[in-house]
Amino acid sequence: MLPEMRRNVLNEFHLRLGHCQAADGRQFEHL
Repeated sequence: MLPEMRRNVLNEFHLRLGHCQAADGRQFEHL
């Protein structure tokens, strides 16, 4: 596996993780 591909996968994972955390934060604000 190319290092560049792995880096892209990690970036994608962190973006999704950050998006999920942001969504959770918004839900908690509404509560």
